[in-house]
Amino acid sequence: MLNISGLYYICIMRNRFDKPLIIIIAISIFVKLIYLLWGIQDANQIAALSIDELYHYKWATVIGQGDFLTNAPYFRAPFYSFFLALLLKVSSGSLIFVRIVQLALGCLTITIIYMIGKKISNKLAAVCASVIYLAYPLSAYYEGELLLDSLFILLSMLVYYFYLRGHDFKFPLLTGLFFGLAVITRPTILVFLPVIIYGYFNRARREKTKQLNLKPAFVFIIVGLITIAPVTVINYITSSQLIPISYQGGINFYIGNNPEADGVSAILPPFGREWTLDDANYVARSETGEEIKYGAQSRYWLSKGFDYILSHPVEFSKLYFKKLLLFFSGREFSNNIPLGMTVFDNKVLSKFPVPLIFILGLAIVPLFFDKARKSVMSLYFLIAIYGLAISFFFISSRFRMPIVPILCIIGGFGINIVYENFRAGKLISRSVISIAATLLLIIVLSNLSPATARLDNHQALYIRGNQYLRAGDYRAARARFDSLVNINPMFENGHVNLGITYLKTGNTREAMRYFGMELLYNPKSSEAANNLAAIFILNKEYDSAVYYADAALNIKPYYKEAAVNLLRAVEGISDTAVKNDIEETRKAIRQYLNGDPVYLFEEALYLSNLGRLSEAINNHLKAIDALTNHRRLISFRQNIEDEQAARKRILKLANYQLGYLYGINGEFNKSVLFSRNAIEFDSEFKEAFINLISGYRSLGKNRQADSLAEICMRKWPDN
Repeated sequence: MLNISGLYYICIMRNRFDKPLIIIIAISIFVKLIYLLWGIQDANQIAALSIDELYHYKWATVIGQGDFLTNAPYFRAPFYSFFLALLLKVSSGSLIFVRIVQLALGCLTITIIYMIGKKISNKLAAVCASVIYLAYPLSAYYEGELLLDSLFILLSMLVYYFYLRGHDFKFPLLTGLFFGLAVITRPTILVFLPVIIYGYFNRARREKTKQLNLKPAFVFIIVGLITIAPVTVINYITSSQLIPISYQGGINFYIGNNPEADGVSAILPPFGREWTLDDANYVARSETGEEIKYGAQSRYWLSKGFDYILSHPVEFSKLYFKKLLLFFSGREFSNNIPLGMTVFDNKVLSKFPVPLIFILGLAIVPLFFDKARKSVMSLYFLIAIYGLAISFFFISSRFRMPIVPILCIIGGFGINIVYENFRAGKLISRSVISIAATLLLIIVLSNLSPATARLDNHQALYIRGNQYLRAGDYRAARARFDSLVNINPMFENGHVNLGITYLKTGNTREAMRYFGMELLYNPKSSEAANNLAAIFILNKEYDSAVYYADAALNIKPYYKEAAVNLLRAVEGISDTAVKNDIEETRKAIRQYLNGDPVYLFEEALYLSNLGRLSEAINNHLKAIDALTNHRRLISFRQNIEDEQAARKRILKLANYQLGYLYGINGEFNKSVLFSRNAIEFDSEFKEAFINLISGYRSLGKNRQADSLAEICMRKWPDN
């Protein structure tokens, strides 16, 4: 993990007499503290986390419990989640502590920007670059979120800083180390790998010594590979596939290159914005006729993206050019968090004076000066490479953030060169032209598109409603969802979540009405259909429950909750034909849910009720095996259920059911074993005690049975 104090020593102590740097650090700390205290709402509330934040939090929590192979092989690069796990562990789960550390790392990023600016130019350029980045609102915003962006930006800037320091052994070593850490945080930095290697080789060719010194390049490569290697090894061990870092790239590539792509939305056809990995798996399985996983699935989506490019070259070219233009525009693009709500309407961040348009405008100033242009040409080159690479995917402010520090460094350099020319009375006309061009660019970008993301008002209402829903404030959640569906009745899951607020408060009639409205506006809403099925089961209207559970499964055959509701509805069905239809549906969907412990447990209950005891026993054993011997996968779904408690509940009940079923089969030793296991999970599990007593008596162990009976009489004297 990162040694923050060590980094501060390396990067700051050697400049401890640099007064501008000390002042900038002090101002940065003050600004970050203001944002922490007054800008971050619900700073320590898990319910306020966004989709990606909640995913990182749940993943880090499981890592903190000692399960280091969770989510392996990795869909997303894992380093940030391990970093977050360390912070949560040392702070006993404090989200405020996490935010403090990340904001502190933000101060270190500003320090690195200053030092790079100073190395390229002078103190004035360095001060300007640091202040510009500090005054850009999204820099502080991402540092305060449980997202990988702030860590990735710091690692990237450290790579560039130590690369600039030279080719003495320790600098390529540190460059390789931080490059490797950046890769396992977000692999997009790999686009710079050829640039860095070429830079080291080019330096070697410029050496005056006769012998070509290739050692820095090899040190960089070897250290980088060693840093990345543990992730690659874990991926291979857990999948038997060569997955260097993660297998997210293929699906992100297809999201950016398909007939429905707009260049800025993370929409996976035909599932929309709220797609899941189960959705992606189902499409791949349906189209290939076989189950493909992990790296093979990434290659599948990559292939689909290239198929679109090759079959629609004109449409792709237009889309790619649009994304490239948007990347270099002054517009801010939300990902799954509306920036209008969280940044530009924030009472602290809204006061930050520097928009992206201004930074882009300043970045063109050095182009008007020959000497300056040569000095920062490599920085323009880095920005161009990154922009060209990212435009093959889709554009968001998060993904563009890594170039913002570089733009700030160029902008600081431009301010300095204009100042020096004015002071020396040289190139006054060129300085004036550069300033005028900057202002013109700012005006043009401002008129081309809004500088904020205020078009995300609907998404803002939806996300805020979800936050209140997870926090249990159903009245506040209802107000947001009600406003949302009145403004945009077509908004996906708007009516569903409004119905859930009524369901949580016991008003099933209104809940059913809104679930029905969701189906009216969004007929493919499997969640609305499943929620109706659940309510009909509660109302003992089993025929209707079967109808809606079946409807949900027709939309998504792999929908676990709908499959469970279908099986639960059987208990109230007397029609043999309907029962046979349910059985056929169960056989058809089982292929998608065969490894899910919750479904296996519920299916075992269904089989038990049909008298198919051996099948039920096999299911319970598979459920226990899945929970105890298989790797855990963290869901992107927005719930804050205690996953550890859910696992314990299934383990307890599955062991209890095995104790009961083995007793019926006359296998009393096994009945005793699993009944005891159930009691270990819950010492107040009365039914498990009864099973255990019965098992002991059947084995002739009356002393143990009598002893347990006495314990039960003390625990439950009224029974």
